[in-house]
Amino acid sequence: MNETHDYFTGLDRPQTAKKLSILRKYFAVWLTIWSGDQCSGWVSLEWHVIDLLAGTGQARGAQGELLSGSPLVFLEEIRDHAVRLAARGVSIRMTFVEQEPARFRLLEERVAAFLVANRVIEPLVDVACVLGDANAVVRDLRVKATRNTPCFLFVDPFGAEIRHETMSLLVAMPWTLDVLFNYMVESIRRVYGAAVGSSSRAAANERTLQAFFGPEAVLADADDVEDPATYAHATFTPHGHKAVAFRMKKPGSSAIQYILLFTSRNDTVIRIMRDVYAKEMTDHYGQASLFSVEEYLDTVDVIT
Repeated sequence: MNETHDYFTGLDRPQTAKKLSILRKYFAVWLTIWSGDQCSGWVSLEWHVIDLLAGTGQARGAQGELLSGSPLVFLEEIRDHAVRLAARGVSIRMTFVEQEPARFRLLEERVAAFLVANRVIEPLVDVACVLGDANAVVRDLRVKATRNTPCFLFVDPFGAEIRHETMSLLVAMPWTLDVLFNYMVESIRRVYGAAVGSSSRAAANERTLQAFFGPEAVLADADDVEDPATYAHATFTPHGHKAVAFRMKKPGSSAIQYILLFTSRNDTVIRIMRDVYAKEMTDHYGQASLFSVEEYLDTVDVIT
């Protein structure tokens, strides 16, 4: 019997490995920046990390190997930066949301096991695993935050389940927010195709698109669905964020499966993430590219 995971048949997921690698690299930078000397004295000592679709805490990589899922990536990086964070007196409030009960139980078990095995981070983190729909959880979220409060938000949906109003609530909060959002081009493309078709479900799919993009977004044609600027302009740039995009191809294909949108109000941070993306582009699932980091950097446009 073939093993399955994350709603996909088969175990080889090189795109998942690359996505988690990008997440890990930037989160390490995020921790280093906010715990640095330049931020000492004015940054709040309570930080936030929110993973809206946290999954089970485990994933599969390029050869089917087990990988830490996003919640454990966050915890591992905090452990590896524990001495520096403890010296600053930092407390990180972590919220991991998962809707499916069986996946949630695995998430709870893996997070609890990690915390037991890594007592060094116990004074640094306040971890809440939350069972529920991410949209409802965000509506009920109660956070005391100011522009001095760092927050990192990771959103990794399967399709269009995260509503525009949910993202708007989070992006409009007064904290200093960086976002890594997985824009599922393949899934959104299917919804768009069904919405413009003549089936009995066309109206329902159109409502799904409106809930995802928001009432102000205009999808003139399929090219707008493929363009990460469409979602960025609907969700992030009205709140002063800039964005950069990493297009993740399906293994063995030139088709784009999803786009990792990174957004921030900080120009320096945007430049750092452009560099991260350009370096990741030089390796295509284990195959070296013919192009250099500098050449790829020219292709990573900043969405404003």
